[in-house]
Amino acid sequence: MGLGLRTEDEEEDGMSETPKKYQYVKFVERSRTTKTICWSCRNIRSDAELGIVKWYAPWRRYCYFPLCQAVYSVGCLADIQDFIENAMDARRKTG
Repeated sequence: MGLGLRTEDEEEDGMSETPKKYQYVKFVERSRTTKTICWSCRNIRSDAELGIVKWYAPWRRYCYFPLCQAVYSVGCLADIQDFIENAMDARRKTG
């Protein structure tokens, strides 16, 4: 639906995970407006919420907003970067 970043199966809390599997983190949709989506970035092992990816109007792009002080490996940062690039590509395609 929308950006093509959702699965058909909804979690119990009404949020859906992205179908692309990453090595370190997963992204779960938190909310949606007519133009943008906000995702929770969660640790795959503990399911702890690390941050959110949401639209940042001053830069006119999706950005990552950490919710806690954390240490990120290069692989984890690459997962987050790839997710944001895919979200931006999908947004460009939908107008």
